[in-house]
Amino acid sequence: MSENQNIHEVERLLENVLINYSLVKEHPELFTISPSPSLESSSLESRAKRRMRLSGSVGLHPLKIAIEQEGLYRILGADLKAAGWDLNLIVPRKLALYHQGREIPISIVGAEDGYLSAGDRIIFWGTAINSRFTKKNIYWLEQKETGEGMRIGEQEKGGAHSGEGVNYFIDHLHLEENNIYWQTLPGGMDKDRWFWRQMTAPSAADFPFSIYSLSSGKETATVRILFQGKTDIATTKPDHHLIITLNGSVIGDFSWDGQSEYLGQIQVSSTLLQEGNNTLTIKAVGDTGASIDTVLVNWIELDYPRMFVAQNHKLLFPIQGEGRYEFHVRGFSDREISVFDITDPERIMKIGNISIEAEAASVYGVRFSAAVSGRKRYAVLGISAEQSPLSIESGALVRSDREVDLRSTDNAADYLIITHPDFWDSILPLADYRKAQGWRVRVVDIYDIYDEFSYGIADPQAIQDFLRYCFQNWAPPAPLFVLLVGDANMDYLDNYKTGRADYLPTHLYFTADIGETPNDNWFVCVSGEDILPDMFLGRMPARNPSEVRSIVEKIISYEQQNNQPWHQRALLVAGKDDPQFQTITDELARDFGLANFEVQKVYAASYPNVDLAAEQIRRKLSDGHLITVYCGHGNVDKWESTLFQLSDVQRLENIGRPSFIILLTCLNGFFPHPKQDCCLAEELLRAENKGAVACWAPVSVSYPTEQKNLTRELLNQIFRQGNNILGVCTTLARINTYVRHQISGDMAQNYLLFGDPATRLKGEYGASAEARIIIKPGINFFSLPGRVLPSLGAEDLLVKLSSQGIGVRKISGYDSIDKKWQTGVWKGGALKGIDFDIVPGQGYVLYADGDSERTISFVSSCIIPFYSSYILDAGYNLLGFPAPLGDYTSYDLHRELGADSVFSVATYGKRSGKWQESYSFFSLTAGERYQIEPGCGYGIGIAKARRNWSPGPWSKEGR
Repeated sequence: MSENQNIHEVERLLENVLINYSLVKEHPELFTISPSPSLESSSLESRAKRRMRLSGSVGLHPLKIAIEQEGLYRILGADLKAAGWDLNLIVPRKLALYHQGREIPISIVGAEDGYLSAGDRIIFWGTAINSRFTKKNIYWLEQKETGEGMRIGEQEKGGAHSGEGVNYFIDHLHLEENNIYWQTLPGGMDKDRWFWRQMTAPSAADFPFSIYSLSSGKETATVRILFQGKTDIATTKPDHHLIITLNGSVIGDFSWDGQSEYLGQIQVSSTLLQEGNNTLTIKAVGDTGASIDTVLVNWIELDYPRMFVAQNHKLLFPIQGEGRYEFHVRGFSDREISVFDITDPERIMKIGNISIEAEAASVYGVRFSAAVSGRKRYAVLGISAEQSPLSIESGALVRSDREVDLRSTDNAADYLIITHPDFWDSILPLADYRKAQGWRVRVVDIYDIYDEFSYGIADPQAIQDFLRYCFQNWAPPAPLFVLLVGDANMDYLDNYKTGRADYLPTHLYFTADIGETPNDNWFVCVSGEDILPDMFLGRMPARNPSEVRSIVEKIISYEQQNNQPWHQRALLVAGKDDPQFQTITDELARDFGLANFEVQKVYAASYPNVDLAAEQIRRKLSDGHLITVYCGHGNVDKWESTLFQLSDVQRLENIGRPSFIILLTCLNGFFPHPKQDCCLAEELLRAENKGAVACWAPVSVSYPTEQKNLTRELLNQIFRQGNNILGVCTTLARINTYVRHQISGDMAQNYLLFGDPATRLKGEYGASAEARIIIKPGINFFSLPGRVLPSLGAEDLLVKLSSQGIGVRKISGYDSIDKKWQTGVWKGGALKGIDFDIVPGQGYVLYADGDSERTISFVSSCIIPFYSSYILDAGYNLLGFPAPLGDYTSYDLHRELGADSVFSVATYGKRSGKWQESYSFFSLTAGERYQIEPGCGYGIGIAKARRNWSPGPWSKEGR
């Protein structure tokens, strides 16, 4: 059949199966697989685009303003100039301030002439943030394109003071220090695990505090103390007994049992308090009969009567009541005093009816009245109480060295590198190396992610939200590989004062074994609500640029090596404390033997003492092995006893022969430890040009049977399935072990790949990753039977076909982003026209000459099983199914999509060489029933659009 005949055959088919085909010919945008809708696109994406417009159209990029404490803040015109704004371009009435997406009011002092000068002030009320991840709250200052910014309003304007006089208010003092972290505290993630002090009976501890302007009356004060029981002795009830004294007077006596929280609340006469310094004493008595009585003090609170006197030029106070009240606040050193209603801190109002009175030399007071209904809160401030922000700087989208728009659906990548800015330059050589291999690479600053996905506030949730957005909305195919660059610290706020930065945070979840547990796997669970990863992730837990450079150089050098004898060697190490360690290692040795590996073993039980075993382990590791497996007990920094520990890493001599190390133990990958500098997996990865090229290590406790099943699945992926890219084989091992062996959810999330998920293991072994498509003379409807990495373009495919003697003419596909057909024509041994990406999930039309069919294999690339969801537009959709569907036919497609909605499923049969079509009418399905196969392209005509549809066998249960 000639090409023109084929084209006419396609036309005939479309005329028969499409409603209003003439309209479709005029508007080919109906031939599309649309991208997923943007995550919160109506608000967040428009926010990003607005910022870009602001930067380009008026020359004033949004400014990111960081604060820590509650209070009234001022930004000078000079501050804006220092941050890069041209004061001549500022229109004061258009300035607007935002906090977590909401506009909040400001006042501008000194710009009455319509211009903002260096000494003019922008005033706003800032709040402290309550977060375990950061102390910095973030505000954004922008200049609106249209409309005016929100301003602080005024209430109680003018008029004489009137109302009931108030002599004192109840002030609230909260005392807390985070000095002790109890990681394993029972009770889930909603528990506060940081404590002020630990006390074991018998003992006593003083907690000094200061109060000011104490009312002289005999009012009531309230003391509250939150305790946490640490010990639980089954034979003793209660476990704990405490006596509380205030300034020497006994005020409380508390007893409770077990590892439970206890809130002690005491009402006392305010006469027990004293102006200035006070002392609360807690005494652990030790008379319960428990063998040990240990408690933790979390925080102390005091509600006490206080007079209306400013401290450090300010007074913040609450008032509860119904009616009109008059207030007199004293103790200011200048006349410039302001009063604000801060009941709603994001909608503060200025009080207008104030009068300022001189009460003594350089001492002033202020009177005002206000109507109160319920609870109100006021701030009375002298000008000296105004604070300056911690920092004012440019945010995402306006970095001086690059353009940032993470929400653009034009973005595309196979491989994402998320890095702390300190490591940006050091990680670029790895990005360039992957680009040269054909990968689409995007390097992203973690602070750009915060700016675009959590309003600039540091939070691990922003990382998952970003990855979910990329997965659903970036140009297909979606990113699959994610590298996190930077170490983490579970002590996010550095309460321990170690100085260890949390460069790139981890996510924590609760496990019964160790309590709060790091879980980077959570970041890439971006499709559905399950715990199975949807992307291939690794972490490079570096602490400085030098470590990043060292790891990158080691990875690139490793991959560029020619095959060497040590690439066929494996080292298996077993601890001696449990016989099953050696049994499991023997089973794994058989797996390596089937792959023709030279297997070397070091079993600690075979040596008379641990020192000899440790020496042999160091010697064997120094020889160089492609893969090393350790099975035995372990902790954060070592293997069983002293078999191998942190200090041994620098003694290794496997220069240029770094191993892929698989750790069947506990905690060797517990990288964000709040006190310990590093874990063993980190040290092995950081070792310069030796140690490990990557580690597959547990971040928590794990158990031998589950370890064995996980490792055998991993070796199966490498040796039998041909998945020798580390991120691919480790992730598929995780998924398969969870599904096939029903391991616990904690174990499924336990392991982390330390290193680059795109690293390819060296050596020649096992099966090769392979995908095939069949090309027949004439017209071919086809799709990729899997995700090919590096990415495949139209020219790549036509060159491959031509090199194998296939006379190709042209290839066509539909660009679902730009809504247009793309065609590449093969002439004179070169591509003419458009070189577009060939992606899984979309169908393509290829015209070929010849007299026989050919099978085209992709054996040198990584073929990744591809599971996806589709968005089907009303009309005709050309797509493919790149992952196997099993015994799945065209009739199954009708049934799942709805026989009352689908009017046709058609393909040009790769084996039959003819059109095959099934169709539906009046909810009945008829026509030819044929198998749906990877590698074929299918035209699906549908009357009603469907979103996020996947064929049944692609559900995660079906995998």
